[in-house]
Amino acid sequence: MTATTAHERRYTIRYRGRSRRGQTALIVEDGQGRAYLFSGGWLQGRLSGNKAAHRLAAIMAGHASWRIVPKVRPYSIAGLRQLVGLPATEQNHAKQLQRLTA
Repeated sequence: MTATTAHERRYTIRYRGRSRRGQTALIVEDGQGRAYLFSGGWLQGRLSGNKAAHRLAAIMAGHASWRIVPKVRPYSIAGLRQLVGLPATEQNHAKQLQRLTA
């Protein structure tokens, strides 16, 4: 695997969730099968191992209702942000933060 920055990595959506407050969150998977919660425009936590996305959905079941998503093409972080409907200003702010932390 070549070295890439976080914004160049791609993530496949495995589950889509909606919190009790109506916020959309995703459980995504990287190319190595590690699962992440994508919420608020950020990757949060990481779970590795067999059926990581399924296990993460089970862990998060008390916080949102999760629906499995068929595997399609992977998305960048910016693409995931667009899918959950984040405003452009928040996307730009997040890109600036990514540059600072990369």
